[in-house]
Amino acid sequence: MFCKTANTTAGLRALGAGIILLPFLVGAAGARYEVRLEQERLDYMLPPPEQRNLALVLRAKDAPEKARIMFTAPVAAGGHRLDIEVVNGRRDRTVVIATPVAVGRSTFRVSIAGQGRFDLGFWSGGPVPREYRFTLLAPVREKVIVLDMPR
Repeated sequence: MFCKTANTTAGLRALGAGIILLPFLVGAAGARYEVRLEQERLDYMLPPPEQRNLALVLRAKDAPEKARIMFTAPVAAGGHRLDIEVVNGRRDRTVVIATPVAVGRSTFRVSIAGQGRFDLGFWSGGPVPREYRFTLLAPVREKVIVLDMPR
């Protein structure tokens, strides 16, 4: 299950099997996504956050050994903050977060509370494709990732 809290007051709508988009008014600080990782489901397709600050809460009690969260469209180039909170996480579980990024220079400040292994992948679809991968073992206070996506 997926719950998105965003800077909007739109109503409830389904995004697909087991994914629910539930926006609330949270202010200009950023968006909050909640994803319940389920044993029988490996892939979660999420809309990209409209804000540059994203709080991602992963409910990992029933997580499979490896799950993938993928944003369905590129995030804008520029500065971003990603705060991940893992509830009931385990060190022997891996979450892949795949993020397409618009061309240009981007900085991601990533913090992870809880336990687990995270494989972060960033790529551009520009004329000269570029991909970056990082593996982090939670908890992480703040990892600064600087990306140059060619035009």
